[in-house]
Amino acid sequence: MLPIYHGAMSSEVALFDGRRAADDGKVMEGRDGWLFLDHDAAEFVKQLTGEILLTQDELESWRTTLERRSARLAALGIPYFFLISPEAHSVYPEKLPAHVRPAPQRPVTQLLAYLEASTCPLKPLYPLTQLLDAKREHPVYSQTDTHWNAHGAFIGYQVLADQLERSVPIRRVAKDSLGLREF
Repeated sequence: MLPIYHGAMSSEVALFDGRRAADDGKVMEGRDGWLFLDHDAAEFVKQLTGEILLTQDELESWRTTLERRSARLAALGIPYFFLISPEAHSVYPEKLPAHVRPAPQRPVTQLLAYLEASTCPLKPLYPLTQLLDAKREHPVYSQTDTHWNAHGAFIGYQVLADQLERSVPIRRVAKDSLGLREF
């Protein structure tokens, strides 16, 4: 979910309910009333099921782009991080319709494996494991929107902050200092 921040200094977050959005044919209903993005430009479901994969040229293009960005910023003394936000489909596969089965190889797993095996010094941050762990205590995506909710976003923030503070001093925000609520 896209957080909407109220006021310049407020720590309260309001969340969007996708059921209020216009029906544009891009939503697929899963189990227990969960909604998932489908028939969109990125074709998430085809990516998730492995029907769409990256070519060798596309993987190499990602690698060279990330290396160029990282090198350009490093020359300026700026650390570069690349965080891939897992989609709800991967975090809540048990809520997908029965006919949608995630494949072990899909574009995100291809990219992660390719970069790990390459000489690319930049390793993407992909907080899937952390989100899967966190969802046992609190939902990290809304059942009616395709973006992570405030709790999921905080997990992403923690993963990024963990990496960032290895390079530069930061002031971390504690979860208990935030007022998170859903509408």
